[in-house]
Amino acid sequence: MKTIKEIFENPQQKLWCESFLGFKYIAYKMEWDQNVPNDIAIISINNSKNCDVIDEYHICKDAPNVLNLNFDDIDPIALGLPENSISYTYENLYELGTYTTVEFFSRGMAHKCIEFIEANKDKHFFIHCSAGISRSQAFVKFIKNTYFENEFYTNPDNPCLHPNGYVYQRLAQAYRERP
Repeated sequence: MKTIKEIFENPQQKLWCESFLGFKYIAYKMEWDQNVPNDIAIISINNSKNCDVIDEYHICKDAPNVLNLNFDDIDPIALGLPENSISYTYENLYELGTYTTVEFFSRGMAHKCIEFIEANKDKHFFIHCSAGISRSQAFVKFIKNTYFENEFYTNPDNPCLHPNGYVYQRLAQAYRERP
């Protein structure tokens, strides 16, 4: 794992994907808990069912260079649902009579993300989700493929191997639909 010093010694524009705990460590070491520097853009992804711990999970929730999102790492198409599905409620198999609702990455969220990325495209991006494997990697892959004129320094310890295809496609669609 790269040290914080090694990450910031590299002069290239950063496009850094982390797990929540890895990101929390970076934010703590860089003292971003109250003030994110203007040359940094953060995309913080939380599960919808964890909305009650948003203050712990998201930092600087009112900062203009921080985008906080709440959606689950689930593809509605894989569940046999229409592409424009926003949420899905199902009965818990282990606790009959109880239900869980999951929220999908919506078209509206994707458009909001494109606006945020466009407004911050010359900054260093730090993106995290719970494990740093699927949702956040979809953002990294999208940004790398879309803003290819930028030479990004990415996390060598977290290569983009398993991006969420649904999230990636939603971002690409929203990018094509932008004014």
